[in-house]
Amino acid sequence: MASSIRRGREGWTWLLSLLLLAAWEVGSHQLRYSVTEEAKHGTFVGRIAQDLGLELAELVPRLFRVASKTHGDLLEVNLQNGILFVNSRIDREELCGRSAECSIHLEVIVDRPLQVFHVDVEVKDINDNPPIFPMTVKTIRFPESRLLNSRFPLEGASDADIGVNALLSYKLSSSEFFFLDIQTNDELSETLSLVLGKLLDREETAEVNLLLVATDGGKPELTGTVQILIKVLDVNDNEPTFAQSVYKVKLLENTANGTLVVKLNASDADEGSNSEIVYSLGSDVFSTIQTKFTIDPSSGEIRTKGKLDYEEAKSYEIQVTATDKGTPSMSGHCKISLKLVDINDNTPEVSITSLSLPISENASLGTVIALITVSDRDSGTNGHELCGRSAECSIHLEVIVDRPLQVFHVDVEVRDINDNPPVFPATQKNLSIAESRPLDSQFPLEGASDADIGENALLTYRLSPNEYFSLEKPSDDELVKGLGLILRKSLDREEAPEIFLVLTATDGGKPELTGTIQLLITVLDANDNAPAFDRTLYKVRLPENVPNGTLVIKLNASDSDEGLNGDIVYSFSNDVSPNVKSKFHIDPITGQIIVKGYIDFEESKSYEIIVEGIDKGQLPLSGHCRVIVEVEDNNDHVPDLEFKSLSLPIREDAPLGTVIALISVSDKDMGVNALVTCSLTSHVPFKLVSTFKNYYSLVLDSALDRESVSAYELVVTARDGGSPSLWATASVSVEVADVNDNAPAFAQPEYTVFVKENNPPGCHIFTVSAWDADAQENALVSYSLVERRVGERALSSYVSVHAESGKVYALQPLDHEELELLQFQVSARDAGVPPLGSNVTLQVFVLDENDNAPALLAPRAGGISGSVNELVPWSVGAGHVVAKVRAVDADSGYNAWLSYELQPGTGGTRIPFRVGLYTGEISTTRVLDEADAPRHRLLVLVKDHGEPALTATATVLVSLVESGQAPKASSRALSGAVSPEAALVDVNVYLIIAICAVSSLLVLTLLLYTALRCSAPPTEGACAPGKPTPVCSSAVGSWSYSPQRRPRVCSGEGPPKTDLMAFSPSLPDSREREDQLQTAEESFAKVIPATQEPEAGGSLS
Repeated sequence: MASSIRRGREGWTWLLSLLLLAAWEVGSHQLRYSVTEEAKHGTFVGRIAQDLGLELAELVPRLFRVASKTHGDLLEVNLQNGILFVNSRIDREELCGRSAECSIHLEVIVDRPLQVFHVDVEVKDINDNPPIFPMTVKTIRFPESRLLNSRFPLEGASDADIGVNALLSYKLSSSEFFFLDIQTNDELSETLSLVLGKLLDREETAEVNLLLVATDGGKPELTGTVQILIKVLDVNDNEPTFAQSVYKVKLLENTANGTLVVKLNASDADEGSNSEIVYSLGSDVFSTIQTKFTIDPSSGEIRTKGKLDYEEAKSYEIQVTATDKGTPSMSGHCKISLKLVDINDNTPEVSITSLSLPISENASLGTVIALITVSDRDSGTNGHELCGRSAECSIHLEVIVDRPLQVFHVDVEVRDINDNPPVFPATQKNLSIAESRPLDSQFPLEGASDADIGENALLTYRLSPNEYFSLEKPSDDELVKGLGLILRKSLDREEAPEIFLVLTATDGGKPELTGTIQLLITVLDANDNAPAFDRTLYKVRLPENVPNGTLVIKLNASDSDEGLNGDIVYSFSNDVSPNVKSKFHIDPITGQIIVKGYIDFEESKSYEIIVEGIDKGQLPLSGHCRVIVEVEDNNDHVPDLEFKSLSLPIREDAPLGTVIALISVSDKDMGVNALVTCSLTSHVPFKLVSTFKNYYSLVLDSALDRESVSAYELVVTARDGGSPSLWATASVSVEVADVNDNAPAFAQPEYTVFVKENNPPGCHIFTVSAWDADAQENALVSYSLVERRVGERALSSYVSVHAESGKVYALQPLDHEELELLQFQVSARDAGVPPLGSNVTLQVFVLDENDNAPALLAPRAGGISGSVNELVPWSVGAGHVVAKVRAVDADSGYNAWLSYELQPGTGGTRIPFRVGLYTGEISTTRVLDEADAPRHRLLVLVKDHGEPALTATATVLVSLVESGQAPKASSRALSGAVSPEAALVDVNVYLIIAICAVSSLLVLTLLLYTALRCSAPPTEGACAPGKPTPVCSSAVGSWSYSPQRRPRVCSGEGPPKTDLMAFSPSLPDSREREDQLQTAEESFAKVIPATQEPEAGGSLS
């Protein structure tokens, strides 16, 4: 029957565990709901209680609650209807940022039993965020010299929404100069650039205003705008221009030094330093001009500084250059044609040549006496001019003959031949022309001169063939004016830094003569090339936690310009976020980007750095590139463990699969480094069950026993998948709650207690103690007697037990002679529900006290008042038994072991009798003689062995008679006594042998028991019973009990038993028997100390 009940309980336990496990598996499943962001308070999300299979009535009793690690107040559950609703504003962008997936993870927890459900509420995006540019107005400085299709990167807009709502399209306001180019890179992100579609001219358009509009793909569409203000930077692309190319000035000769010749004025359409003009004389002017004139570089005033003499030079041709302060500078040219006006500043000169003197007095009229030559250095009416550059040239000869003197004038016309080639002022002319000069720019040249005249001096010019320049030839009316180079193709220093030309001047003579000049045109670099990076997009992988100073990348940009225009300075773009600037530094010279701040993958997974390469030109140009720094995750974060929803303590009878705690783990790393596995301390009755992503449940895996282990210190180790892996531990103390499954237990099933008789009432005789392995009230033990009757009386009239301490008290004095053994049971019960209990048996042995003196048996017939009269013949020999004193003691053991002593006679009289020490037999010690008194009064002292010993005295009157008188009486007395005594001796011998055997067996048993219970505390009560002394007399000894005493052993299992009575026989060899008894006494004295029981009143547990 018990087996079938046990099997039934095991079946129920197994079924309950199965049901709980099934319930847990259901509980570990995940529910998914969805809700749009910005939903109003109270918006319905789902019937969470119904979907989880929970009854509405059990939500409150089972402490239904919803928890979220970071967003616990966004959603709430109405416990009345089990509906999940929106509790506060939900902003998807605030929750999840740019993540494509966004959900609120809820943990639904119920108790009794503990169950955890996982609920994911997806937050759907709505188009509630317009595109946003980094700034509302962006100013771009764009040099007007930028080439067509030059690009300028733009920072796109960002939209906090996701999906279609964040899909942006861009539109640029119409412009004749710029258009928008959108490129998609490998990551499907867009790069915006402004592209120059028409050359800029600051002089025409100084500013360009554009509007860039970003539109998302939501419904309705939302837009964001940024104003783009393009400031066109001036480039020195306009040369200074004079009001006229040739200035004609007439100036009187001999004007004073410092006289203003002309004030020139040139203008430059550029601005700033590009329009500041410096005037100077041309580098090709003759040295005579430089000595005669000076020009103010700022005002353009030309003044005289040397003597001007018409007679020395009638005109001057001054080349003036106006150079701006741009880089490179540009220059304009003009010519000042200065003609001197002659003044009459020279007196005529008279010279007499060919004198014919003396003259005869009879010389006829007209006779030439002398030839007088008159000259004046002034011109015109002021003098006479020879050939010079005159078209007509003749030699005037004077032919003189004497006797008579005659003078003949002969004009010899000197006809020109082509004997002078054209001659340039120099054989080589260096020109420096900026590559930025616009087409059709003019560069004046100093023409050649030909000393011939007429056809021979008519020059034509020819320029060596080239693709960049053409020659502007002088007009017919001004032969030496207007010669210059005209730019026909834009210069590019990077393609052709120098151009070599040959200008040939050919005269009109026959044969033609030519003169040449080499033109070395150095193309000056203009800052017309922006720095260009090797790539527009760089991708770099950088491990997190790298030390400061770590090289990220070395950028390289090149600039085709030269000098400062080709020197590049690297910097971060103004659009770079402050966060990037705090993490990275770029060397402006080398272009090396290094780490200068803490790089943390968990803070930012990538950085986008826009780098500018800016040259050092006067109007610097810049190139751009993007550096995408992808931060590689290092396993630098230990997993994070958190115990949630602890259900402690756990009952020791909890079924398998009971959920104890919910554990969440997380790791800030990514990928394998964030893959966390959990393990539990080994050899514990628990296990970890993965219930959801990064969630574990601590469940019961095997049966608990609080009495074996009352608490478990569990260590959960979370280890990530990094290399090397990192781990974290968390400890939880699982206390096992007690169940009343252990009854109070006594140390042994039975206790033996020895108590002295005559104890005082209420004496403490023993303490029982039961131990309950349970705890608290389940271990609170109370004691009580198992009531029964002892004879005619109730057990409770003899003893009582204290309910709390277990102390056993004797309520009345105990009498060994009445009750030798009291056997009863004490019950121990705990306070559990239901209570459990157990019983223990107490055997109380009442130890004898020496409280009874020996009692003499009634004498035979003929005795008077307790004395014994004996007739002894004179003729008896030594050892003849005269009489025997009989006594009994109501005690037992030593207290009942009697010895006999013969008191010495009065007056020192020698008595021929002795008494057996243990037999009480009085016998003669020798043969009687006549000297002995006829009558002897013998006093026999009977003494027990108690402490103190108690005594009784017997009087024996011995009369000596003749042999004839005594035999008859003696024979008659002996005839009636010998046979019964002989029979009694035989019976006593057998009884004594049996008693000794039983006593020996008892001693052996007590020795074994003492050895087994050597560690048990003493059991002696307050009553301090005497030491039990087992006595075994010899075959001739005396161990007598009163025939009136009827001692009882009270075990409740039958009527009391009668003790044995043994009497000493009258045997002739009394001395030998006394020696044997003495030897037996000594042997027993050695055995007794080893066989003593523990004293009564002790406590065993």
